[in-house]
Amino acid sequence: MLKAGAINVENGAMGIAIRDMTINGILSIGGTQTGWDNEISHIQFTAGGINLNLTNKTVIQDCEFNSYANAIYADNIGDLNVFRCTFRGIGTGISVNNAANVGGMPNYVNEKIRVCDCSFLSNSQPFKFFGGGYGSAGSWAAASRWIFIDRNMFTRSTPGGALIVMNYTAGVRITGNMANNYAAAVDPDTSAGGFASISDVILSGNIGIPYASLPSGVIDGGNNS
Repeated sequence: MLKAGAINVENGAMGIAIRDMTINGILSIGGTQTGWDNEISHIQFTAGGINLNLTNKTVIQDCEFNSYANAIYADNIGDLNVFRCTFRGIGTGISVNNAANVGGMPNYVNEKIRVCDCSFLSNSQPFKFFGGGYGSAGSWAAASRWIFIDRNMFTRSTPGGALIVMNYTAGVRITGNMANNYAAAVDPDTSAGGFASISDVILSGNIGIPYASLPSGVIDGGNNS
């Protein structure tokens, strides 16, 4: 397997594929795209993670992240699909901050973030989703963003924390996950300068995710335990 240090890629119309490597550093990908999607697969990050500032869909699959502050950080993203990845000893697993995106307020709609069949082991914070910077919660909601978190496993070494820290209005579906030692499912947070208004968040079919005292806007969809 090829080994590399930090990698920076500025791509234009064409998408990229990065596969089958060990990276000891940051993989940074940026640019405005109108063509193919991006694929990052079968990468082992021994120290470091992925920084994205893109407009196209990116698929990250079968990767391993170890002992770093932010495994996947996206300033802007079209669709972000994360499948079958392992996050071990990470400060934050996946952070998305569309306040700093490459083209201002996106004019594309129905963007989706999907995280499926992943393992978050001894993680402090699996997800942070921030949309502050647009000026109002309505601006973010108008972009029709959806977040799907399905069939993942979450464990913490010490009790506490929430699966998701977020500070904007968005549609979120949390289904079929297993968790251990988390104190809450969703934590509305304004530390990034956004809004704490959370709506249209539904939990269903989860095991070990606290749902008895959900914040306003979070719905118990049933079959949780």
